[in-house]
Amino acid sequence: MKKYFLIIATIIFMANIISAQDNSSDLRNSLQFGLKAGANFSNVYDSKDQEFNADFKVGFAAGAFLAIPIGKYIGFQPEILFSQKGYKLSGTFLTIPYEFTHTTNYIDVPLLFALKPSALITLLAGPDYSFLVKQKDVFTGGGFYQHSGEGV
Repeated sequence: MKKYFLIIATIIFMANIISAQDNSSDLRNSLQFGLKAGANFSNVYDSKDQEFNADFKVGFAAGAFLAIPIGKYIGFQPEILFSQKGYKLSGTFLTIPYEFTHTTNYIDVPLLFALKPSALITLLAGPDYSFLVKQKDVFTGGGFYQHSGEGV
């Protein structure tokens, strides 16, 4: 696996060096603003055989970023994102079936260092700070329904 990664990285860097494009279309040195939108697929896993079934929960993710060049090949990219995460559980407790849904809403603030080996590729790494905005838990089982956690 490591061998294939090195081959691909070498090809990308060589293509960047061999490229005879006009640098006026190279956006690596310009301040850029962008929007992001997508989906989160989050889940929990039963690693201690608690005998429940976990299903993934689809959440929404959206936000904005600002790409700040420090040089031609490096930069800084702070972002702010709204992100929904959670999971769905189902199982039995004392022969009574139950379902539990956990949903959380976060404001994520990644502070990313950008490495730009070419005009088309940017590698990002850095810390991500998350702030819980809202949590919602819904439990149903044995004719019992409980809804909690509208806010934090």
